[in-house]
Amino acid sequence: MNEVLADQLASALDALRAARTKGVDWMLARLDADGRPAGSERFNNYYRLPWSLALAGQRDRAAAVLAWIAHNALDASGDLRAGAPRAPFLGAIASYPLPQIAIGAWHLERYDLARTIMAFVRSSMVDPHTGGAYSERPELRHTRRTDLLCTAQVGLAAMTVGDDTLADGCYRWTHDLLSMQPDLPRRLYPCRIGAQLLTTADPRHRAWDVVTDFHLPFQQFYNPGIAAAFLGRYGAFRNHATARELARTTLHLNVEGAALQFDHAVNAQICKFGWGAAVLLETDACPGHAAQALRMARWFVESQHADGHWAPSGFLVPQPDDADKLPKTAEHVLHVVTLIGALAAHAVSLAKPGHALRGTR
Repeated sequence: MNEVLADQLASALDALRAARTKGVDWMLARLDADGRPAGSERFNNYYRLPWSLALAGQRDRAAAVLAWIAHNALDASGDLRAGAPRAPFLGAIASYPLPQIAIGAWHLERYDLARTIMAFVRSSMVDPHTGGAYSERPELRHTRRTDLLCTAQVGLAAMTVGDDTLADGCYRWTHDLLSMQPDLPRRLYPCRIGAQLLTTADPRHRAWDVVTDFHLPFQQFYNPGIAAAFLGRYGAFRNHATARELARTTLHLNVEGAALQFDHAVNAQICKFGWGAAVLLETDACPGHAAQALRMARWFVESQHADGHWAPSGFLVPQPDDADKLPKTAEHVLHVVTLIGALAAHAVSLAKPGHALRGTR
């Protein structure tokens, strides 16, 4: 059994490393010498690039993009400037891009910039009563809607910069959200308004944002993955047993859902499941995580286009150009890098005589 798994790990790692190289080369070809990304005049398609490129071993290009962002997309407060830097993060997932820029800055040792950004996030993008991250920007905030995607991302950034209080608040919000759920494992409601779970779509709240049904197509299948990534890291960060258990059960929502989630010809919304599986393989000793990480290794390799890019879901962006492909490629390179680290560490554990297998049965 160990020998078979070891061979599977070696094969997956070879394929993932090749995918990483192709994805990175594709991104680098779409950066100007000064770090400006292709299509950045239209919308913010670069928020994840410094983080992704830094972890993929391209520190110099990551630093160039971060410098371009600092000079062209951020104001003195650490907020995104009005116009293209804020688009399309206005009335939905508004708290999502800034924490990712902060994580990239932290990996590049620009601690000053990372802390400035996170100070703005803490003061303006997080509900002080619940700990959740707002879905809408301050100037468009008609409700106190907070969502799982943003809260998990803010929580991950908070741990990166060492803001324990902010991370704790994001954990409490996530714990409370999951405890409120009435329809698991079939449906996940990822949003709250204040202390209340949001379960009904209306003219202000789209069904796409309000409910994820794991047996229907065209859903936000990424919610369990990013939640598990945050909860798994938080469980290690705080040595928190309940957070680890929540990470397992949340990630399993995708496992229990329909196979259509994993059809990359239709959608790319399952991608963060690979991130969550990799994090749990690294941080959690319960069985099953290696099998899911290997499953997603195949998914990333099979969904990558021949020239190295990954495309957004066709039902959301039917005819993507390079500007549309850039943020998705940056995201998938990041998940691929995380999978490489988790699977490589797991391979080492297999090679130790008598060592208990982590993440396998």
